[in-house]
This record gives sequence, C-alpha cells and structure tokens, in this order.
Amino acid sequence: MSKVLDAACFIIDVANEQEEGQISNLSVNKLLYFAQGLSLAKIGKPLFENQIEAWDKGPVIAKIYHAYKKYGESAIPKQNYSTDSLSDEDQDILLEAVARFGKYSANELIRFTHAADGPWALRYRSGMKNVFISQEDIRDYFIKTISVKFYDESKVVNAGIDEFGRVLLPKEIEDAWGGYDAQ
Repeated sequence: MSKVLDAACFIIDVANEQEEGQISNLSVNKLLYFAQGLSLAKIGKPLFENQIEAWDKGPVIAKIYHAYKKYGESAIPKQNYSTDSLSDEDQDILLEAVARFGKYSANELIRFTHAADGPWALRYRSGMKNVFISQEDIRDYFIKTISVKFYDESKVVNAGIDEFGRVLLPKEIEDAWGGYDAQ
C-alpha cells in the first residue's frame, strides 16, 4: 500500500472511532489536503508525494478518489492498512488535520478549500483535467493563513494502535473528543 493510501486509511480509522463515525471520499481528500498543507508549513516537507489536483469540488488526490469512489457520498468503512509507512510525525500531522478540520461537513470543507486567495482558486479552471496545485502554493498559503502550532508537543502521547486495533490519539485531542466509548 502507498503512503497516501495509508494516510487516508488512518484518517478513516480516526473518523470511524468518533461518535459520528462518518467520513466520505470528499472529506478524506480535503483532510489529506489540509494535512499536506500543515506538513509543508510546520516541518517543511510533504506528508506524501502524490500530486493534488484542482477539481470542481476542491483539491483532490486522484489515487484516493478512485480508491473510494465506489462509496459515492456514503461513509467509508474501516479499512485494513498498516501504519508502517507513517512516522510518528506523520501521524501527529494527520491527527492535527482531523482535530482542526474533521468536525466540519463536506460542504464546509469545500467552502474552506475554495477560498478566493487559496491554492485551489489559483489553479482551478472549469472543465480542465490534470491541473495540479503546487506544493509551494500550498505551503505558502498555509504559512500565511493558518497558525501551524496547535497543541503543546511536550504533552503529546505518541499516536499508535491499542490492543483492540483502535488508533491512539494525542492526549489533548482524546480529551477534547471525550476519549473512546467504554463499551
């Protein structure tokens, strides 16, 4: 499995552990875009190497779109994957993207990614395919518009998988979400 697919599965896994437990293909793509932006802004390197394209409904990683298009707008169920390709730093970035943006609906995420001064708006051309959004545009936008420091890293518990196969969240994020259901 590729790193971007593992990252998508990680996001799906985290979303499915929450009370709402619903995440669509569109939302996964947007959260990956936000994670890529946070990674470029915070640590100066991409989370994954796949190109992000400017599609009608915002930034999309074609590989992810095609992997989950069979679900349409429905929720994507838990996927089998390995976190081996994701470093602790990668997992922290993914968790931060979910914590910051995972609470928003697909339509709200579209609105965020369609900002007039954002990378998508710079590249999008109606009806054109294979229009890529550069990593430089994404990095510059995220540095300019989003505070890249979200939680006190000294208090972060490394993300991992518990004995039940559930994703472990950093303590501050888990506390904010109320932890796992005891059932």
